[in-house]
Amino acid sequence: MTYLATAAFDPIFWLHHTNVDRLFAMWQAINLFAYGVNQVAPHSTWTIPAGQLQTADSPLTPFHKDTSGNFWTTNDVRDMKVFKYTYPEFANSDGSINAIKSYVNKLYGPGATATAGSSKRTAAPEAAPYAAGNVTATAGTAYPTATGTLVQPDNATPLRANNGSLYQYVANIQTPRYALNGSYSVFVFNRAPTSEDPTTWSLDANLIGPYGILAQPGMTDKNITTAGSIPLTRALTYEVTRGGLTDLSEKTVVPYLTANLKWRVAGPAGENYDPTTIPGFNISVYASSAPSPSSPDVLP
Repeated sequence: MTYLATAAFDPIFWLHHTNVDRLFAMWQAINLFAYGVNQVAPHSTWTIPAGQLQTADSPLTPFHKDTSGNFWTTNDVRDMKVFKYTYPEFANSDGSINAIKSYVNKLYGPGATATAGSSKRTAAPEAAPYAAGNVTATAGTAYPTATGTLVQPDNATPLRANNGSLYQYVANIQTPRYALNGSYSVFVFNRAPTSEDPTTWSLDANLIGPYGILAQPGMTDKNITTAGSIPLTRALTYEVTRGGLTDLSEKTVVPYLTANLKWRVAGPAGENYDPTTIPGFNISVYASSAPSPSSPDVLP
């Protein structure tokens, strides 16, 4: 899907967007009164000129909804029932806010025990504790510094704070979308990759996760910033289990990330691109700790 003009010809494009729609449907169920917003088109498409205001009632060209030439709009398709489809989290529950919150906890919470598509009506979604302070890093190499009140570890349980919560860490990436005149990817590693060949990074043993930035040649407005996150907790938890870390408290993790958190950028042509030459590129690492939810249908 690297090349936007032909991305829809890749079968995985449809799997990807179906899952995005599923996640959005779950978000909608929890956020009933939040939906489409107005936005000025930042660049031209086949049917929308740059600078044109787009709203929830703007036509979603080229998708006709009837034989009279009318197009679907964002408001038209707010409810997936319009097209008579559903997803397991709705089919196997009553679709209520609490039911979907339970599935979010079970599927994506820090203590997640399920995978997408594994939900059953008879399977009771489980509560997942979530794990305040933050760690920041500058682009190029990791030099995180802790701020805020540090939560002390539980000496008996290295993954848990002494207030009973679980530590959580995430790397937030901000980068100009069109800076490289094409799609590119950011790879985050626990220690340096075993090779500087970008073709090997996706399967590198030290890879924590990738973040892809979709763009097309000719889109060059560097004022548009894209942002995404890569969870670090699982990789750090593994370091605790193998003895690389004694616990997940900020005072322990900050120096570890300073020494070991690395990232690389694979450019539009698959080249190893120096992230320090990308204006506005930044990676910030955040840590949090919060009490466990009081019930399965309470989000962290």
